[in-house]
Amino acid sequence: MSERLRILICDDVREQRLIAATALRHELSEEFEIAIEEAPDGQAALDLLRQGGFDLMLLDYRMPKLDGLEVLRERQRLHLEVPVVFVTAQADRDIIIEAMKLGASDFVAKEEFAAQRLPQVVRSSLERARLKSDVARADKLAAIGTLAGGVAHEFNNILQVILGQAQFALTREEPERWKRALEQARDAAEKGARIVRQLLSFTGSSKSAPVKFQLEEAVQEALEMEQVLARQDGVELRMTTRQSPVILGDRVQLVQVLLNLLTNAYTSNNATIIAMLKPWEERHTEEEQIKNIMMDVRKRFAAYPEAVSIVFTPPPIPGLGSAGGFQYELQDKGGKTPRELDDVARKFLQTASQRPEVASLFTGFRTTIPQVKLDIDRDKARTLDIPINQVFQGLQIYLGGLQVNDFNLFGRTYKVMVQAEQDFRRTPDNIRDIYLRTGDGSMVPMSTLSTVEMVTGPDILQRFNMFRTAEISGANAAGYSSGDALKAMEEVSAAELPQGYGFQWSGVAFQEKLAGGSQGLIFGMALIFVFLVLAAQYESWAVPFSVLFGLPIGVFGAFLLVAWRGFINDVYVQIGIVTLMGLAAKNAILIVEFAKEKYERAGMGLAEAAMEGAKLRFRPIMMTAFAFILGVIPLVKAHGAGANARASIGTAVFGGMLMASIIGILFVPMLYVVVQRVSEKISGSSPKKE
Repeated sequence: MSERLRILICDDVREQRLIAATALRHELSEEFEIAIEEAPDGQAALDLLRQGGFDLMLLDYRMPKLDGLEVLRERQRLHLEVPVVFVTAQADRDIIIEAMKLGASDFVAKEEFAAQRLPQVVRSSLERARLKSDVARADKLAAIGTLAGGVAHEFNNILQVILGQAQFALTREEPERWKRALEQARDAAEKGARIVRQLLSFTGSSKSAPVKFQLEEAVQEALEMEQVLARQDGVELRMTTRQSPVILGDRVQLVQVLLNLLTNAYTSNNATIIAMLKPWEERHTEEEQIKNIMMDVRKRFAAYPEAVSIVFTPPPIPGLGSAGGFQYELQDKGGKTPRELDDVARKFLQTASQRPEVASLFTGFRTTIPQVKLDIDRDKARTLDIPINQVFQGLQIYLGGLQVNDFNLFGRTYKVMVQAEQDFRRTPDNIRDIYLRTGDGSMVPMSTLSTVEMVTGPDILQRFNMFRTAEISGANAAGYSSGDALKAMEEVSAAELPQGYGFQWSGVAFQEKLAGGSQGLIFGMALIFVFLVLAAQYESWAVPFSVLFGLPIGVFGAFLLVAWRGFINDVYVQIGIVTLMGLAAKNAILIVEFAKEKYERAGMGLAEAAMEGAKLRFRPIMMTAFAFILGVIPLVKAHGAGANARASIGTAVFGGMLMASIIGILFVPMLYVVVQRVSEKISGSSPKKE
């Protein structure tokens, strides 16, 4: 029996209404049982629309009383959901655009009434209306399914509390209290399951994937209740629980993407949640700082044994690596299988994790990812005269989609994509339903020349310097520098990696190894520069040593305070040490300058001149030194963005200057006396008195 189709034709010219009705009956009578009503003006059209029951309206623009655009506005105001095909002259482009804005589903020119164009437009408008109706129904079903799942989840939580009370009564040997709790649990389970079933009864059946997912989740919650209810007659009570999502509160903003940031690949079994922290001024407590947030998130994610969860920070230098810490590339140089590389990586991780210098070791390389293997019989395909590229093209079109064309409409460009509906590419078995055309034009199913099976393997294979690699990421543990962590990883590599395997560093670790060892050269150049400046100032090669020999006292103070605060000897501490060399040398220079002048020009004894210089310059040295020390206290107590760098530099300079000003100043006069005497003894001369 054909589907009934009721159409309203609105046109002030009777001949035009007759032409349209004849064309529609001629083209659509085989598909539909057509009933056509006519309206000679816009007001009559609105009166008929208010009565309802129409599947489509053919609306002419130029009509008495109300024109086509006014009818569309009234239809929109009255929320009359009837698809409209707008009819006007082909040259009225502005009117067509306005009609489409007011909700017309399509348009047709009056010149095309008697042609095949009118039935085609009517068919497409009906299809779009049905699709819109299906989508609206799917949204309602999804909302009902979500509501059912939420109700079931809440009743399940209530049930767990009651069963917990029953378990507590059982351990306290209170049988009456235990029975009352069981009765309450039975009532809650029955009530919750009844409400869920009533909600699900409103949904009926649906082929929409989101709706199906929500319904399955709600039904699973109801089944959990029934299972708990069936176990209440026994003494042993086992509770079923559902883990709640990790909630970070209002400290961060979450953005979820399907990209695996560690491999930069889109895979079906990985997802990335990017947590963007709120500004520093909005996070005041220790629990709201990055380290504590990461520790808290790791603990919460550990409650989900079904997933492997990794928490890491971005790389310190954007573009160098995928995560903070180091990237270690475990390379297969012997051409082994991916599974063998995976076994070696697991054993290596187990051994390296025992070293105290490293922390947070993990790798994204796995060979246990479920996969679908499609084995194509190429000989059979050749026998059936089916090109292999046509087989793969069919798989791409049906499963992955293919863009075949573009078309322009109302100033916009739309893509034409060819792809199977979701219901026909949901499971691996759907691959067998794909049909291919043979050389003689007949259609052959994919199952004729292929087999589908489920296997496991790696989701992505990475290469580094041409070798297959398993990338391992990690970081230095608290109290150890990144250099200590890299050295520990190299020691484990030398002891544990079997023959045919090697490693390389990438990202920030590679740059660190490339620049490693340069700090000694930098310190040496700084000392040489200071020595040459002092030699030129004092016109002596010996006197500068009395200044330089006092520098280790300040350096010792810097390292002492850095170690006491639990910092590591990072690049910021080393920058502070270089700065400290000039600052500490300044104190010694003031004393040596006056002592040298008293000894060489005033005729004082060497020890007496040294003591006199220290006495004369003690007050200005203390004033300038403590003015600087107090000035770096904000760096020592830094907090907020970049606080670690400022605290490291400030601590090194603060501790070094404090030690150089309090203790170092006592050693400078003695060092000057010793160096001057050794110099005179070697040269065999004494200074000329003036």
